[in-house]
Amino acid sequence: MNNATSPKAGMIVLNTASATDELIWDRSGFALSGGEQTSRTIKIEDEQEASTTWTEKQNTALDEYLEAHVKEALSTATMALYKLFGAYIGNALHEPGEKKQPNILDIGCGIGRRLPLYIRMLQHDVNYVGLDAIELHADRDYPFICSRFETLQKVPEFKNKFDVLIFGTSLDHFEDLDEVARTVKYLAAPGAKVVFWIGLHDMPLAASEEGARHFSKVFKNTGWFSTLIRLFGFLFWSLPRVTLALMLHRSRLERRKKIDDFHFWYFSDQDLPGLLAKFGEVSDITYVPGGGSVFTTCRIFS
Repeated sequence: MNNATSPKAGMIVLNTASATDELIWDRSGFALSGGEQTSRTIKIEDEQEASTTWTEKQNTALDEYLEAHVKEALSTATMALYKLFGAYIGNALHEPGEKKQPNILDIGCGIGRRLPLYIRMLQHDVNYVGLDAIELHADRDYPFICSRFETLQKVPEFKNKFDVLIFGTSLDHFEDLDEVARTVKYLAAPGAKVVFWIGLHDMPLAASEEGARHFSKVFKNTGWFSTLIRLFGFLFWSLPRVTLALMLHRSRLERRKKIDDFHFWYFSDQDLPGLLAKFGEVSDITYVPGGGSVFTTCRIFS
């Protein structure tokens, strides 16, 4: 592979259309055999551009990413989910027979300069590489690939090199899941596994979350009178509004209409068997209580 002129200091650029220099990489970063520069960040350019719809969705979600990944302005519940996912990944890595210092690729690692929260407790036990297509905060404190995930199929130095691939709430941001599965299998080392954090959109889950959130406000104050007032407000104002919103939400899901501007897919529990079968054999599936999320691990089929 050959590099073009670097658009930013400290960033190596690799163009898939040119195949001369070999890409060299390890846990410290990336280099090209024909050059002297070594960097924690590599940008991979490809002639095949992302779709307009995908680009629009990424741009729409940018403010949310800044809050979550850069400022880390997360709710207590979301912070707990990040920590739980980190523990789940750690458990998957330390099962009997697993590689001691695995190569990990985190697909959709975000735009923050620091390691994602769910990886920080594992950083000394793994060779971690993050990947995200958004070229923002390219100067990271970990090896970072700025590229569309599917483009990695055109980089032979990555073939069969990763022992664990992670999708932390990122799978529903991809248009073509079959292409994602093909890329996973291209990158996967023998015996590799893929770990998912998937948000679920089943209506009972959505109803329990929204209902609990509004009903909890009834007991915001301790006085009997104020509690009764809030109870009447819940029964005759909040409950009808939440019910109507959930019915409209269910109608859009049933008609496969979009319910936000960020995602391509809205997975439900019944989608999981067919979805996960694209990647391999499910070795574990853990439903997160009250979170509308599932953590799952698949052993990848080549």
